[in-house]
This record gives sequence, structure tokens and C-alpha cells, in this order.
Amino acid sequence: MKLSSRVAVVLALVLLTTSSAWAVGLGYGLKVGYGPTFYPDDEVNPIDDGSAWAVAAVLDVELPVVGLEANLMWTRCNISDRLDDMYYDYLGIVALVKVGLSLIPAVLDLDFGVGLDYRFLVNVEGMPDGDGTILMLPIALQLVGDLRTFKLHGEIRFNYGLKRSIKNDWAADLADSENIHELLFLGGVTF
Repeated sequence: MKLSSRVAVVLALVLLTTSSAWAVGLGYGLKVGYGPTFYPDDEVNPIDDGSAWAVAAVLDVELPVVGLEANLMWTRCNISDRLDDMYYDYLGIVALVKVGLSLIPAVLDLDFGVGLDYRFLVNVEGMPDGDGTILMLPIALQLVGDLRTFKLHGEIRFNYGLKRSIKNDWAADLADSENIHELLFLGGVTF
């Protein structure tokens, strides 16, 4: 046997024996949630705490050591400024890196995730139109039940506001000084 064919046989054996260790699990699905929002309260622009609704398309990638989750998420943040109720609608891109602990092997997992949530303001009700973005740090704790054909997700996600940038005259003092923080309770399913 020539050296090149020996190398080819060894390479084929290595690829065949390690391919299962690098298997990738893909899942897609939907999550919905609700929870409180927290806004800073200042004397110039007093804002009461509000609530948020969220609906997300989910893509889950399971790797041997970590998991990756991507969401395309629509969020409506309802707030009150003590004068009139208003809400913001955002479309966001969320990326989480997750590590897990198997509570019941192949049935129930507890996952911890952290990542980035970048949102684009798409609609404002109760005030002049605005344009802007929010950058958040999501910290998630997920309970995942594997039912063979699909997985059920229960999740608590705290979104810590890192930067808020809204571009228009009425929000000049909101642009960098006030961040949104959210505590979302999410439930969903992936296939």
C-alpha cells in the first residue's frame, strides 16, 4: 500500500470515528412571553415602570459543549409617563451562547445563556414618530423538556439595557441617559 493510500485510510477512519462527537442538533420554533420593564425615574422625564410582550422565531444549534440560540424577536414595551400611556414596538436580533446541565438525561435540561439583543425601533404610539436602536444584554435561564419529536421551553430572561439611542427632538434627553431593563417569562416549542 502506498503512503498516500495509507494516509487516506487513516484520515477516513479519523473522520468516521469522530463525526458523531461533532454532531450538530438543529431546532427551530417559536417563543412568546410577557414581563415587567424597568425604566429610570428622574425629575426631568418621570417614567413609570411598564410591561413588555414578546414573540420570537427561534433557531437552536446544539453543539457538544455549548449551544447557540438565535431569535428574531418582536417586542412591544408599554410605558406610562404619568401623562399618557404609550408603547414602543421593536424588532430585534438576539444571539445567545448557552451551557447546560442535564437534570434527567435525554429528557430535561437546565440551560444558562448570555448574549446580545440588538433592537430597531419600528413604531411608537402616543408620541411623535421616532427612529432608534437599543442594545441589551440578555441573561437567560431555560428549562427544556425533550419529548422526542419536539422540545418544550420555559425561560426567564433578564434583558439589561446597555445603550438606548432614539433620534428625534422630543427624546434628546432620553438618548443616552435612560435604558430599558426587562424581565421576560417566555414559553415555547422547537422542532
